Amino acid sequence: MEQPAAHTIMVISDIHGNRTAFSAVQKRLSRDHGDLLLIAGDIAPRYSEGLVGDLNALSDRITAVHGNCDTHYDQQLLRFPLPVYQRISFSGRTIFLTHGDQIRPSHPPLLSPGDIFISGHTHTPSLYLQETSGIFMLNPGSVTSPRGGGAASYAVITASGIEIRELYRARRISSITFDVLQ
Repeated sequence: MEQPAAHTIMVISDIHGNRTAFSAVQKRLSRDHGDLLLIAGDIAPRYSEGLVGDLNALSDRITAVHGNCDTHYDQQLLRFPLPVYQRISFSGRTIFLTHGDQIRPSHPPLLSPGDIFISGHTHTPSLYLQETSGIFMLNPGSVTSPRGGGAASYAVITASGIEIRELYRARRISSITFDVLQ
């Protein structure tokens, strides 16, 4: 799925059935002018009938993957697939989206320098350039239950770089620009 360079991608993970957190995501998606929402697993919509409706209302803008807490029943409730991984083309880069429990950041698939590997699972936001491969490694953290004392978080990808932000205050946690490879 190729997205024009001017568009914005929002990345979240680990909703765990929390409709209140997803409502905050929807507000940020609108404020950040997000065109596509990537979900790195652990959606678990079975815990909230309202969440199922919210997710399905955005199904044409969602690309998601299966997390270790997602079930076949969850997949039946949703109008978008939940494979183990997805590859998305964006602004000349490949984005590899997975939950991180089966395909781990320590052993990413073959990607090219400048591509982006996204995983969730740890509930801890992380963003860095893997120097040996030139791959950008992103974990947006969790929108519901962050670990390590941090805030609920999400990430934004634009043609110029990646930024991780706090969900409720939109304060920047970390960022990196793509020109670091030049």
